[in-house]
Amino acid sequence: MAGVHRSGRATAGSAVLPCGPLRAGFLCGRRGAAVTLGPMYLLDEVQGHGVGGRLMREFLAWTGGASVFLWVTEYNERAVRFYERYGFESTGEHELWRGRLPNMRMVRPSAPSDERDPATRHGDSSNS
Repeated sequence: MAGVHRSGRATAGSAVLPCGPLRAGFLCGRRGAAVTLGPMYLLDEVQGHGVGGRLMREFLAWTGGASVFLWVTEYNERAVRFYERYGFESTGEHELWRGRLPNMRMVRPSAPSDERDPATRHGDSSNS
């Protein structure tokens, strides 16, 4: 994807989306016994402008349609809704990260990429 800088191997990768002199956001993923996503960060000023969606679509293409797992802070409702738009659902697992930050585990079951991509589903490539 134009404008996304990728690095990585078959087992791990990352993507960075530049925005002028700044890095608008990044995400990291790993393939092992399972594919995991994390971390994923965006600058506040680019949230809601399609940047997260671009990074997520890039990541999902890299996974090849495999199931993906992640941990997200339970009270970060915006992040939870974002992941849900891309087909992630809660597994029911919870943990306290470093004994104080409540996280929940989410999974995106394997499926054809067109079936889970909200941009494809709704004909809108500006989802964040």
